[in-house]
Amino acid sequence: MALKDFIKANKHNQEGITGTLRRDKNICEISDSLLINEFDNGVPKADGCDIPELSRVFSWKRGFQNTFTGYPNEGKTEFTLFLMTIKALNSGWKWVFWSPEMKSASFINGKVEVHYNDLINQIISIVSGKPVYKHIADKYNLERISKAQYLTILAWVKEHFICLDPVDNHIDNIYDCLRRLHDKEGYDGILIDPFKNVRLDDGGRDDQKLDVLFTKFKDLAVRTNTVMNWIAHPKANVQRELNGVRLPCTQYMLLGGAAWDNNMDGIYSIFRHDLLNDPRSPYVTFLNLKQRKQDLTTERGTFGSPDNMESLELNLKTKRYLFNDRDVVQAKF
Repeated sequence: MALKDFIKANKHNQEGITGTLRRDKNICEISDSLLINEFDNGVPKADGCDIPELSRVFSWKRGFQNTFTGYPNEGKTEFTLFLMTIKALNSGWKWVFWSPEMKSASFINGKVEVHYNDLINQIISIVSGKPVYKHIADKYNLERISKAQYLTILAWVKEHFICLDPVDNHIDNIYDCLRRLHDKEGYDGILIDPFKNVRLDDGGRDDQKLDVLFTKFKDLAVRTNTVMNWIAHPKANVQRELNGVRLPCTQYMLLGGAAWDNNMDGIYSIFRHDLLNDPRSPYVTFLNLKQRKQDLTTERGTFGSPDNMESLELNLKTKRYLFNDRDVVQAKF
């Protein structure tokens, strides 16, 4: 029997009396209607970052898995949180995050209560452009946010940010928490900060474990149509300088660097390029080191490079980043 005759006969047997071909559930059908709709109306492109100056080298793409990296204490979390806040302000996005390093605790009524107050207050400062803490307002002689405005923005934060505190930090439990949460109330993006706090299975090669993990979370991003984001620290003792010039942190400086490079859709580095000249320098360079589907997202490149006559600066008083000296936060409260 020829192959085409076999296929024809097998198709007839599968159709049976219903006349409908029963395809394997593991097959992703090619949809004529979906393809034609995209041909006529355009394909889903990445969502903008809502910062015109940065849009050439950064966007949010649903179904993507990204990592933000950089040396310790150079603003990885701070800059990523700023980008997330801008997207929530301008596009109404909702975020869920797990950030053990940003958790705090307080004594309340004889008990210890764990919370994310420091991170929440940072978001409120970004949105308001005013200090939350009295001692900061006094130090810089600034107007402190009013209690009424504080409560108004706090209500907005609770609508757009979900704080996770998993009882088990094993990656499977975190995955299950995220799936349940999406099914229950939905969200647009995820941040796990930092990756080193995630517990993996014992034994086996690190690169193989990372490949399995990243494949699983890439699938999560696709099936929930959200953006998956990690913050990753470099390995110890990586070379940070060459001939007196600071080197940016790249994916090859991460533990299991090849796994990060192979699995991430976007890899971004936050780099304080001027620290050798001034340890208190507020200037930053944003590097897009890897970008998949550039025809639907953005090109690789940098923003904030002095060589390109661009300026990306952190204003410590407002917790806002300035792009070419422009405050990109639009007042809404």
